[in-house]
Amino acid sequence: MSTLTSNEIQEISSEFRQVACRLSKTDCHQCDANLLRFLAFIEKTPLIIDFINENNKTKFDIGKICNERDWLDPFSISPDKSEEIAFEYQMLIHAKTEYKGDFTSLYGTFYYTCADTTAENEIRTFIKHIIDPFIDHISEYLQSCYRKALRLEDVNQKSALPYLRVDNSTVLVGSTMQGTINNNMAINSQNNSEIATIIKQIRDLLNESGDEKKDEVLEVLEVIENSVTKSEKPKKGFLTTLQTLAQLIPSIIPLVSLLITQLSK
Repeated sequence: MSTLTSNEIQEISSEFRQVACRLSKTDCHQCDANLLRFLAFIEKTPLIIDFINENNKTKFDIGKICNERDWLDPFSISPDKSEEIAFEYQMLIHAKTEYKGDFTSLYGTFYYTCADTTAENEIRTFIKHIIDPFIDHISEYLQSCYRKALRLEDVNQKSALPYLRVDNSTVLVGSTMQGTINNNMAINSQNNSEIATIIKQIRDLLNESGDEKKDEVLEVLEVIENSVTKSEKPKKGFLTTLQTLAQLIPSIIPLVSLLITQLSK
């Protein structure tokens, strides 16, 4: 698989969250279509399917497990990460091949862990036990890939900077210079502290909001925070992206505006 840029990984992550969100919030009537759409996206995306295949080493007899499950007993999940991913993936594939995507048939449609409830409540419980953890593992992996790509791009960008010689010393153009020469892209320590506080407040609001777009904002916020930690101003493109995403989550708009103001000083 070719090396992906951070922007490419972010696009994959965004598309994944969209199909994953539809599956996670599905009702009984649309569960088959949403599962098939979800699996189709995974299968056509090398970055994700390679991750799954790396963990999908333990073979489970899903048909036997479903048939032998005691009534109202939840499916048993392994504490081992790879085994959990393998089991959850094979459960969803079994639903695809045997039930045309209707994953409620894995537990009998109407009752999963409680008989005194509704089919919609039961699908929510099953999703919480099997589907959401599977989605979380993939999301965490994509975020890890995104961070690695950013670090690699940062290293490549620095190694590609032109240099000149001054008094027998090599100086990178665009790097921070010591002494009386100041980099006009530097952020002073006091401003740095204020910015860090605002970023923390935005992150806290996002974690409380539960908005489906929050992961995208958090990714961009992390890039900005990394730059601030190095006392560097973030690239304008990331600030523009943050400002655009903030329009989708009104509660963070005032803080994002304040952050951008602080970064512009």
